[in-house]
Amino acid sequence: MDPAHPPHERLVGVIVDQLAASAALPLSIPMPVDPRAAAVAGRVCGDPSEPVELDCLAREAGVGERTLQRLFKRETGMTFSDWRRRARLLHGLSALSSGAPVTTAAFDAGYASPSAFIGAFKTMFGVSPGQFRKRGGSEPKSKVLPPSRGKVAPQGSDGGPR
Repeated sequence: MDPAHPPHERLVGVIVDQLAASAALPLSIPMPVDPRAAAVAGRVCGDPSEPVELDCLAREAGVGERTLQRLFKRETGMTFSDWRRRARLLHGLSALSSGAPVTTAAFDAGYASPSAFIGAFKTMFGVSPGQFRKRGGSEPKSKVLPPSRGKVAPQGSDGGPR
């Protein structure tokens, strides 16, 4: 491309504008540092399909439910329910990338039904699991990030897991 050539210059401008406007996929999850919140995060990531309520997780970690919610918000920038939803969807994404059927990925990720998983997946990633698979399921695998100290924007509610 020749930037001195006006059509090329306009094309470069459009590409730059499109890249700037595109949203980054949430392919990582910030992890809390506080030992109580970290224990809960480890348990959720270890078995995202386990239907344990927040009050039970808080009790097991030796912390109050509201304190645990505040810790997650402060240390990850996300509410606990948004954090858990992302953890479950990243688990499902990883399963799909490994070739698991959508139904298996949905149940392994802790969703009560494949349709709930499909809806949440599409809301977070912009494509359905089937479309993801047609594209070769080649999006980057999830990774765990260190705590962001509230610098990560919370995700919206999407009907989430059970």
